[in-house]
Amino acid sequence: MNWIMNFVKDERGVETIEFAVAGLTVAGGAAASLTAIKDDVQAKGAAIITAVTVDAG
Repeated sequence: MNWIMNFVKDERGVETIEFAVAGLTVAGGAAASLTAIKDDVQAKGAAIITAVTVDAG
């Protein structure tokens, strides 16, 4: 029982876990925003190609 209490009170490594969680949060946000940007860029690219193709006609 005593080792359980020592384990619960032990704070070694907590900062590392906090940095890992923060890093994962930032990485997840970056991935989500880049996915949204990718879709917009693809749509704009398709619009530009269509405009150039029609004008070159």
